[in-house]
Amino acid sequence: MEGKPVRELNDSKWLCDLAFRAYFTKYLSELNITLQGPNQLLSSLLPNIKLFEAKLRPRKVQLERDTMVHFPTLKGQKPSITLEYAGECAKLIEAFNERFNSMKSEQMELNIFAKHSMWNKLMCLITYNTKSCNAIMS
Repeated sequence: MEGKPVRELNDSKWLCDLAFRAYFTKYLSELNITLQGPNQLLSSLLPNIKLFEAKLRPRKVQLERDTMVHFPTLKGQKPSITLEYAGECAKLIEAFNERFNSMKSEQMELNIFAKHSMWNKLMCLITYNTKSCNAIMS
């Protein structure tokens, strides 16, 4: 490949698609790292997912309105139409809804679990039982 031209780098549609996908890949990667982070309880995953979804919806609307405030790289490529990218956002929102729908419907049970876990941590701190605190908090 060295010294040979890369056709895609002259294709404005391809460059627009790359800019759009790079934007969301960054945020999906950050979400993935957060969800796999240390000391994550099932009950703490859902708020992170909902936060990501909450960021997706306004981005979709912005693209529907041909506003690219949050998409500077895409804007730099001067796409001829952004409605296609709004559709891609809608697909991503739908995929998240399908994937995490059961977790959302069981949120009350997850909250009870989280409160129980917090209660155990609080009791450890009150009783200063270091050995059991370390077991619960790890």
